[in-house]
Amino acid sequence: VFEKNYQNSYLPFLEIISEFPDIPFSLHYSGSLLEWIEKNHPEFFDILKKVIKNGNIEIFGGAFYEPILSMLPDRDSIGQIKLMQKYIKKTFNQKPLGFWLTERVWEQTIVKILADCGVKYTIVDDYHLKNAGIFGEKLYGSYVTEDQGRTISVFPSDEDLRYMIPFAPPDVVVQYLIDRGTDDGTRLLVYGDDGEKFGGWPGTKEHVYKNKWLFNFLTLLRKNKDSINILTIKDAFNTIKPLAKIYIPTSSYREMMEWSLPYETGVIYERAYHRLKNQVNWDENKLFFKGGYWRNFKYKYPEANRLYAKMVEVSNKINILKKNNPDYKQALISLYKGQCNCPYWHGVFGGLYLNHLRFATYKNLIEAEKIISSGNNQNNIIVEEKDFDADGYNEISVENGLIKIYIKPDQGGNIYEIDLIEKGFNVIDTMSRRPEVYHSDLYKEVIPKNQVEAISIHNLSKVKDKELYKYLVYDWYDRNYLIDHFFPDNINVHNLEMNNYRDLGDFTLGKYNPEIQNKKKSVEIILSRTGYLYFNGVKNKINIKKTIILEKYSSTIKIIYELKNYSDEKIETIFGVEFNYSMLAGNSGDRYYYFQEKENKGGILGNPFTKRNLNSVGIIDEWQNLDINLQFKKPALVYGVPVKTISQSETQYEKVYQSSAIIPCWKISLDKNEKWNLEIIQSFKNNQK
Repeated sequence: VFEKNYQNSYLPFLEIISEFPDIPFSLHYSGSLLEWIEKNHPEFFDILKKVIKNGNIEIFGGAFYEPILSMLPDRDSIGQIKLMQKYIKKTFNQKPLGFWLTERVWEQTIVKILADCGVKYTIVDDYHLKNAGIFGEKLYGSYVTEDQGRTISVFPSDEDLRYMIPFAPPDVVVQYLIDRGTDDGTRLLVYGDDGEKFGGWPGTKEHVYKNKWLFNFLTLLRKNKDSINILTIKDAFNTIKPLAKIYIPTSSYREMMEWSLPYETGVIYERAYHRLKNQVNWDENKLFFKGGYWRNFKYKYPEANRLYAKMVEVSNKINILKKNNPDYKQALISLYKGQCNCPYWHGVFGGLYLNHLRFATYKNLIEAEKIISSGNNQNNIIVEEKDFDADGYNEISVENGLIKIYIKPDQGGNIYEIDLIEKGFNVIDTMSRRPEVYHSDLYKEVIPKNQVEAISIHNLSKVKDKELYKYLVYDWYDRNYLIDHFFPDNINVHNLEMNNYRDLGDFTLGKYNPEIQNKKKSVEIILSRTGYLYFNGVKNKINIKKTIILEKYSSTIKIIYELKNYSDEKIETIFGVEFNYSMLAGNSGDRYYYFQEKENKGGILGNPFTKRNLNSVGIIDEWQNLDINLQFKKPALVYGVPVKTISQSETQYEKVYQSSAIIPCWKISLDKNEKWNLEIIQSFKNNQK
């Protein structure tokens, strides 16, 4: 991705603006990108330094690995900001006074953080100020804002310019600027936006460079310099006084606030938007038409909340270390990398739905935790019971230096994270299938075959498989691990894949009572629930007790089930346990199932399967040199179900492989007070070829 955008956007953009040294620019590059460029294309820095020397170029600061500031503990926000400031000073000999606010996610409390780091100003969307009641010509200038007596200036970026550049003809954009000028020249219009729009977005490379949009636009600006005075943000800050002091409500750009709404609310919002936008007074009234709150992505997507909880947990652990500890800096950098915003939300970009983004983030967070936990080896088992994900219910974590698991007793007694510490891999980093507002487009959208012109990704028709709507299947539970099901007799792999069945029990989402037992060489987590099975309107009382055992020196998990019939009637049903594994690539030949023995190779992970009388089923991941194996003491009918989501990206709707669900099933028949027992062994080891 970096290489593609470097060739299509970053490099040609810099080459073009180097031809216009009289036109000033404020440029921001993320720390991740700067590190990649320094390693892979150091010649870019030579060009950029030359442009800085010959022209009027300001380098904007930011938080180094592009986190959402309001998501972080304050100490990490400050650390990332100062890391970027230090890098820019060392590399480009500039002290950055400006701050690029990632995804323009604003909360008023970040003002003090920025000011305490020496930041003087930032760019927000004009939408932010509209939310504060500022509109019209009052948007043509900067404002001071304050928190706890500390101040910075904010510059509102014009939304119309954001949609026009680089899509409208250059002369139209220039005329737009001229039309908003005054005789005294006191109006300030700001444009701040993503550099990827200039070559990285679909169709823009040819449009911006081959068709010379950027060159022509800069040429016109140069010709109209008597009417348009172009400044860096730094120069505007130093020479133009702010219009007033203002306080800004929690905001981001308009689309982000739409995306953050929960699905049901988002549908209502979408209907209202399309109904109202054609009304006569829409331009005046849309000021009061607002979306949601960025933090509620953690409510909308439990997977984002779990990732966030992991990040905060690791940050808190690092904070306990003394700064002179030799491991402190290394762990801190891994943490910072794990705070990059991309997998914590979803909008027009794939974001959270892209499994490789979540994989990389978990890898960094697990690596950071591994560094600071290096004193804990396989001689120790550490158990914690606390509310890791801040939802009001306690979870349980168990780790032994090789593996770490997180258990959620209040949600079916599921395991929701399994970290293979040496590999830095959360093997059950799954994503459930959920409805999205844009899914309705799959039933109605017509794609122009000749759509080749460059347009905004917000208006882009999504190129897609016209049959994609058939794969819109939604889960009613989170695709975790150790999920207890009672299936009807007619269950089959197709029903499971399409979620077209009725679970007969109340255990999948039910609350289990936990008990922790510390043994000499192991820890046992005993989870029990007395619930009901429902047959023909009749409730049948049954108890499930499952014991999760983690031993010292071992990356094997032992699971022992005991089911007991507490009803007066005989119970005959199918009991199944669901195990989800996130293996990143469902159609890759180097990741596949095997049955009983490794030599009995099965198909790729993206295909379903049904196998009878199995005592063992496994997954081989040659890419990570990993052998995942489940063993059952009782032979099982085993179903394999690929879980694939339908999500949008900037160019298309995508079917994304998220996980493979392995679901062993047993027919059970229990008389009153009769028990049924089962032992399952889960092993994770290197793949021995």
